Amino acid sequence: MPGGEALATLTKEFPGIEKATIGAVVASSAGRYGWAYRLLQSEAALAQRSAILDLMASLPNRQLFEGMRAGEFLIEAAEQWWLASHEPELATRLLKVNRDNILRTQMNELADVMLSWWRDLALLVTCAPDEKVINTDYLPQLNELVHNYDSRSCRRACRWIQEAKSHLRGNPNLRLFAEALMMKLISLARRR
Repeated sequence: MPGGEALATLTKEFPGIEKATIGAVVASSAGRYGWAYRLLQSEAALAQRSAILDLMASLPNRQLFEGMRAGEFLIEAAEQWWLASHEPELATRLLKVNRDNILRTQMNELADVMLSWWRDLALLVTCAPDEKVINTDYLPQLNELVHNYDSRSCRRACRWIQEAKSHLRGNPNLRLFAEALMMKLISLARRR
């Protein structure tokens, strides 16, 4: 389903959700209507998306050592996203049996949300028009952060997140992996 059609359909289906949020979810879905529908259907999963974007927005105000807590937050968010996206009893049971694989899969979802943030920031840093932004519901926060980054740091963040996604297929310690990624991302902001 084309993006405009999906946006119109989902806006009618979820009248209680802001159009900017629906637009951002549709843009993030890369044409996966079912993915967008499931995300909008679950307030808790939508809240996890917002929590990850809020975390990205907070990075310039964090100290490097806070990357450890931010990494733990990523793992918690991955677990909460899983629980929010599936039938609760089954999701809990599967998480007990196969926690590591499930969290790796969910971390990939979170990484996609993080990539969309850094992509948007890279566009705004290079003065691209606002209508190219995916996370339109976070446009004010993105615009506030433009002075903290340059195009090189945004490209570096995207590369680190892409590398992290490929490392997830291996067998890294998830906590160390998440903490290291967050410390790297925190280090990119130009301190005022």
